[in-house]
Amino acid sequence: MGYVIYGDRRSGSAIVELCLAAAGVAFEFRRVPLEGDTQLGEAYRAINPMGRLPAMLLPDGTVVTESLACALVVAEAHPDAGLMPPIFSPARAEALRWMVLLAAELYPAVTRWDYPARFADDPAGVGARAMAETRRIWSLLDAALKPAPFATGERFGVLDAQVAVMSRWSNGPGAWVDAHCPTIAAITHAVATHPPVAEAYHRHFGPR
Repeated sequence: MGYVIYGDRRSGSAIVELCLAAAGVAFEFRRVPLEGDTQLGEAYRAINPMGRLPAMLLPDGTVVTESLACALVVAEAHPDAGLMPPIFSPARAEALRWMVLLAAELYPAVTRWDYPARFADDPAGVGARAMAETRRIWSLLDAALKPAPFATGERFGVLDAQVAVMSRWSNGPGAWVDAHCPTIAAITHAVATHPPVAEAYHRHFGPR
């Protein structure tokens, strides 16, 4: 059995799909429609009890969840793809810093924006604060990263997949990021036009 990815269009599974594409690794895609909250159903929760996308089955049947964990597993399994900077390098330390920030801080802000009623009796207030936090994080990354043309140098990596996918989500970025965060927009453009991953990117977000 090869890799199996559970996901949906424009979801966190896109991050993992970009990494697999960069590594030249085929996978089976099993759609779990976010519309209708299919991911919260009993069938999918048997795979990922958190009811979140994505989930990944490894060739040996091991289940991996959380998009960053899935992407890092792919990077470790296929080191020749160069999805992470060299171990102990400053570039790797920087990449890990921002990768964890996006996974731990921006991802939850997106969830609060998408599903504010899950978090408070005042959904509008939750959404507004989530939007503000999202834009604050993108502005912080925009000031810190110096693409060449990717986030940590000349090679596409996990951080680039996160930036390109998460900056397109519906929690306010997209047009806002492109207008206010030129560095993030440049990295996203580099990903969208990078031949090994362009098809996977466009499958989720359309032509750029």
